[in-house]
Order: sequence, then C-alpha cells, then structure tokens
Amino acid sequence: MSDIILSLKQLDIAYGDIRVIHNFSLDVKAGEFVSLLGPSGCGKTTILRTIAGFIGAANGSIHLDGRDVTNEPAERRDVGIVFQNYALFPTMSAFENIAFGLRVAKTPENEIKARVEDIAEASGISAQLQKKPSEMSGGQQQRVAIARALITGAKVLLFDEPLSNLDSKVRVAMRREIKRLQSEFGFTAFFVTHDQEEAMSLSDRVLVLRDGITEQIGSGKDLYANPANSFVCEFIGDSNRISHHLVERLTGNKFDGSVYVRPEDISISTASDIGEKATISLIEHLGAQVHLECALQGETLHASLFGYDLPAQLKVGDEVRISVRNNSWHQFSDNLK
Repeated sequence: MSDIILSLKQLDIAYGDIRVIHNFSLDVKAGEFVSLLGPSGCGKTTILRTIAGFIGAANGSIHLDGRDVTNEPAERRDVGIVFQNYALFPTMSAFENIAFGLRVAKTPENEIKARVEDIAEASGISAQLQKKPSEMSGGQQQRVAIARALITGAKVLLFDEPLSNLDSKVRVAMRREIKRLQSEFGFTAFFVTHDQEEAMSLSDRVLVLRDGITEQIGSGKDLYANPANSFVCEFIGDSNRISHHLVERLTGNKFDGSVYVRPEDISISTASDIGEKATISLIEHLGAQVHLECALQGETLHASLFGYDLPAQLKVGDEVRISVRNNSWHQFSDNLK
C-alpha cells in the first residue's frame, strides 16, 4: 500500500474567469508535515480550501488516503481544519466546542466525555474545559481549535495561518505545541503560512508558491542553502543583491545574471589590508546577533554578525573593510525584477 495520504494532481483553480492556481501537483506522505509558503495573494489558502472541499477545482484531482474526493462535499472528506480566527462557537464552552464533531456523528455521551477529557489533557487545556472562548487567551483558544480538529480522528489536518493572531512569544510556544501534538498523535499536517520561520521550524518540506505556481519544494535548510531561483533566494531569509561591479571587486570573480550574498556571509574587519572600504550607516543590536548596514561604492550591504564577532567599539560613521566568504554567493540567470 502506498504511504501517500494526500495526492493533488494537476489542479487548476479559478474564481470566475480568473485562474489563480496553475497545474498544481503535490504528494504528501502519511505523518509528514508540509507547509505552503508564499506572499499574500499567491494562492496558498485557495489550495487549502480546495483540499477541504470549500472550493471546487476546474481541473485535476484530489485523493485522500487513496480515495478520490475531488467531487465529494466537505463533510465527506476525512480532514480536520484549524482556522486563522479559531472559528470557535462563542456561546459554547471549550468542552462543547471540542465535542461538537462527535455530537454531529452521534457518538455515545460517555465516549464523548472520555475522549474530550483525554485530548484536553494531551493539549494542556483540562483547566479550560468549562470556559467560553471569551474567557480564554489566544493561545488557549488555539489549543481548543486544534483539539476539536484532532478529536474526530482525521488523518490529515489543514492549518490556515493558525498562529498569525498570536503575539510573538505565544506564537513560538504554539508552534512547538503543534509539533509536539503531531508527534504524539501522528497526524499529517498541511500548513499554510506567510511566516518563513514558522514554515522552516515546523516542516519536513516547504513548498514556495508564487502567483499560483510552485517555485521550489524541499526542506527549509535546502531552500535557504540552495535556492532554485532569484525569487526563492529573496523570499527565504535575507539577501544582498549585489551589482556585478561590486561583487567582482569583493570576490575577484566574473559573473552573469543576478548575484546574491546572505548577510551572514559578509565579513567585517577593521584591518586595513582586507576587503573593500565601507562606512557603517546603521547598527542594530538584536540580542545574540548584530545587524549592520554598510555603504560602499554607491550600494548598501547588510551584514549579520554574532555579538562577539563584532569588532570592538564600532559606531555609525566608522570606516571598515568588507569581504565575502569564499564560494558563499548565489548566482542566477533569471534576473528577477
């Protein structure tokens, strides 16, 4: 038996006469965590809603656990959904929100109670079961929403930017919680986000989408280290796009197309015989790291250093020397505008 639990084949999705997804295909293995990452309006949520059955596909097919569900209504697809705004019933307690799907399925009351209590304990929300959504924090509401999706036993969970409404510390805690729950329950996750850090920290694979077309798919590490084109290089992490004249002075190499250098691959020195002269125009202390902007030859380069690598007592306006670490640049022929 195939270990592919979700298979999307050559999907075209349109709103009226406007086609927003073009020939999209993806196979997801059972237990895999896949994130769909891209800028606003690229079609991420459209694909998720098509998998869920809320939007129909103009062409192509969707198979869930070996079953063709392309034309099946949403309620007959074995998926759980965690929405961006949680979509909890405001007049119901956390217990009733979690139990809702079981009640619709006419599950015996004693089984509902046992299953809700078990999943609440696993999700760390046992103390919240009698509270209504308005009485809970954003993080607690998100846990209730995930528990509600999990309790029906769905093998695939769809997450539609579920952490975007949380503050930064709670967001980090919740993404770790999602990963822990996935490990414990073994569900397959299809996660939509515009946040690179979320996608890269959670996922086995990340698919980068632009204008309804897949640009690259791979691990977060691979996307960052080996971007397929200029768009992926600019979208994943930070990059300096450097003119041919400057990069040739910095590296001693000749280049065609567009050339990018990551901020951490730029070296800063106060030695007078290393690299090209530059002037510091900005210093930002960001905890363990320090971000610098340096002006040289009419361009601005961004450098990222650990605090202990920063030459002592540097300040804005100081002259430094800049060089690029050997073979650290990315070169593309696509010349992204």
